[in-house]
Amino acid sequence: MKTFEDYKSMISILTGDENQKRYSEDMIRTGLQFALKDYDRFLPKKMEQTVPIMPINRFQFFVPLIIEPERLIFGIRTGNAECSSGQRFRSVNSYRCQRTNSGCLITIMDSDFDIVSGGKALLELSEAHTIAHLNNASITSVPDGHMEIICRGGSGYAMQIRAASITEVFGRGAEDYETLIRQSAVLIQRFLQDLEALSITMSEYNHALPTVGFSADR
Repeated sequence: MKTFEDYKSMISILTGDENQKRYSEDMIRTGLQFALKDYDRFLPKKMEQTVPIMPINRFQFFVPLIIEPERLIFGIRTGNAECSSGQRFRSVNSYRCQRTNSGCLITIMDSDFDIVSGGKALLELSEAHTIAHLNNASITSVPDGHMEIICRGGSGYAMQIRAASITEVFGRGAEDYETLIRQSAVLIQRFLQDLEALSITMSEYNHALPTVGFSADR
């Protein structure tokens, strides 16, 4: 498992700062955080959570789960029991979700769907990827094989941060400002292209983000 220290070393090499004199740890941490957010957009980490259903009418129910705006909902299933019991959950293929301060209001768009009182909803949600020792994370969820790609993006963003700091201290006349901006643009463009290619390769569909719905009922 690669940690922040491993990523920091590679970013230092990619930025031409092997001796770690020009890029502070804060610059590298921030650049890596930006890159990780892009990684989450293209290759979201998925998790499942079962929550009780509070029926409102035949086509609406409320779930007492607060879902932050940045988290994606990939799919919803409903059923009478927990998945571990062997009970099949039925996929909800068309729905609208309204997030509130106390949970989510789900409106089913399928006229043949009936909400079961006392049932459960199985939600497939996005969850942020982590790198050990970055943002107090204890584990790394990013595959080691993707480390170089993320470091390329982290390097580009770190260069932008350094360019901004040079401007603040020395003004736009600093001789390496334009060089940093050009180099960062090249790195970030390639980084995003690599992410797009990865998202297509790792998905059964030819688009970056998955659509609503699970692959099959349970």
